[in-house]
Amino acid sequence: MAGYTPNPRTIPTMLTGVRDPTVLTTPRVKIEMDDEMYWVLPEATPLLVMLNKVRDTEQVDNYLFQWMRMEEMPRTATVLADVAAGATALTVSLTEVNYFVANHVCEILETEELVHATVVTVATGVLTITRSLNGINKPIPAGSHISVVAPAFRDGAAKGTYQSMVEIPDFNYSQCFRRGFGHTFRALQLGVFGGKDPATTEQQVAIEHRLDQELSLLYGTRYYEATGAAPLSMAGGLRDFVETNVWNLGGVAPTVDDFFSYMEYAMRYGDGGYMKGGSGLKYALCSSRWLTWFAQQTYPKVQYEPLQEKLGIKAQLLGTPHGDLVLVKSPILDRDHSGDMWIVDPNHARKVVFGDYDTMLREDIETPGDARKEKEFYADLGWKFTSELPFGRITGLPR
Repeated sequence: MAGYTPNPRTIPTMLTGVRDPTVLTTPRVKIEMDDEMYWVLPEATPLLVMLNKVRDTEQVDNYLFQWMRMEEMPRTATVLADVAAGATALTVSLTEVNYFVANHVCEILETEELVHATVVTVATGVLTITRSLNGINKPIPAGSHISVVAPAFRDGAAKGTYQSMVEIPDFNYSQCFRRGFGHTFRALQLGVFGGKDPATTEQQVAIEHRLDQELSLLYGTRYYEATGAAPLSMAGGLRDFVETNVWNLGGVAPTVDDFFSYMEYAMRYGDGGYMKGGSGLKYALCSSRWLTWFAQQTYPKVQYEPLQEKLGIKAQLLGTPHGDLVLVKSPILDRDHSGDMWIVDPNHARKVVFGDYDTMLREDIETPGDARKEKEFYADLGWKFTSELPFGRITGLPR
């Protein structure tokens, strides 16, 4: 019988000369790792913060919620045909003729002539008028504008024709916002740099959950789908609702004069508008690009105000001829909408929560028997904009 011979071993590596760090095996070298997690993603949600500070959250018991608004009564119409000096018949469109009733005192805006409507013929759009109430009697060209000043009745006259506005219904949906995360039992206990992974993951997902809501508030679309296992509803955001004060720059930077001309309209309506109380105060959610534009164009007019204690956000105050505009940095716009700025009147925006489903952390939602722990941030909510006129959007600012 042959004698025992050990199996041959791999000969270890042998070094000659001085040992330096490059010759040490990787598992033996201690890495220098900072034991703190640094967050790169933007976590500021100024519009959500603003709504929570300025307006109470509204609770509803249906994922479809509705409201009504009343618009101002229109007063101005376009003259369709030339009217000679002294002529007493003036024609407007069949739609705009409804703005007028007999006994209205009206102004021809281009000539400042005041006239008195004695008969309004709705079927033909013709106003029979008494001319030259204030001594002005000039031709009225087609394309001129006639505007109601106020009614003027003779003493003891009949009550005349009543006018009122039809209320406008509007609606939105709540949306299920969900972001979950989970860990195996080993991952729950694993020693890692930057804090325990369950804690850092929860923090990261919570930030994304807030950003989801901020983006929905700005760019969400109102949508409902009844097919499938359960209904799917989505909350419309400002982009869905704002129609009037939208200015697309088309990649051409505005002048300061252009911007202030826009603010004439954007600062007009709403509780924060100058028509409500004579002085306007609204908020502008700005990308970094827009704040750079303000610094370059209007720097002497920008004042730094300690508004963050009241609103929970950092802000600057820009005075305009039409009211004050609070400039608020919105980092989330820098991602995909860096050319955007939103004009916001928080008095006309509310967060609406379906039932008790404001943001909550649902725990222990894993399937029973699984060797893991799962959690989920959950919210079922949407947005109410009581009128679109107090808001505005400027888009398309170039780099």
